[in-house]
Amino acid sequence: MSKEFKKHQGFPVQRILSLRGMTVDFTEIEEGGKSIIIHLNQDKRFKKSFCSECGKRVPRKRRARRKIRDLPMLQKAVYLDCELFIVKCPHCGQRRERLDFVDKCSRMTTRFESFIFKLVAMTTVKDTADKYDLSWDTVKNVDKKYLTEKFSEIDYGNLEYVSIDEITNKKGRDYLTIVMNLDTRKVIWVGEGRKEENIDEFFDALSKKQKETIKRAVRIK
Repeated sequence: MSKEFKKHQGFPVQRILSLRGMTVDFTEIEEGGKSIIIHLNQDKRFKKSFCSECGKRVPRKRRARRKIRDLPMLQKAVYLDCELFIVKCPHCGQRRERLDFVDKCSRMTTRFESFIFKLVAMTTVKDTADKYDLSWDTVKNVDKKYLTEKFSEIDYGNLEYVSIDEITNKKGRDYLTIVMNLDTRKVIWVGEGRKEENIDEFFDALSKKQKETIKRAVRIK
């Protein structure tokens, strides 16, 4: 595949990306001009590597490269071709080293995932997937991941009145159950599915005392 190579001299790519531990080598625009690939090398000032599984400092074994999707730029998809180290962890075995800007099992930067999550809240999973040429499952998994993080430490204290609603985000075939505190008007729990056992997961997460404070639970149909 032919590629058009571009110098980034005079254009502050390094400053714009702001990726700790990485330096920009060169950039290229793929044939057709739909995507930009930014090749990154390890910043030689960073001498330590950490296990992506347990987070402990570990010895480096060999170099490798990893392609990661980042925020779009100039209406083009952006991919980071990152140099990293394969490390040997005494506890977890052979692993990729931890990168500050991407989760261990993800192929997208954390800032791109956050962007996708916020966009889904304003549109739909399908619209977001179509716009950024992602699979429906990829966008759905990002949305689920951030919803889980957002509501994992919700305060269930002083619950009196709650509503239980359901939404669908794929042509009526994929459902989420939403529980809201009617006093504060805040969502306090999100679970997959719409069956009784799915709602039971919410109540199972409550202590006996918390359950006793609930005066009424309203199911919205």
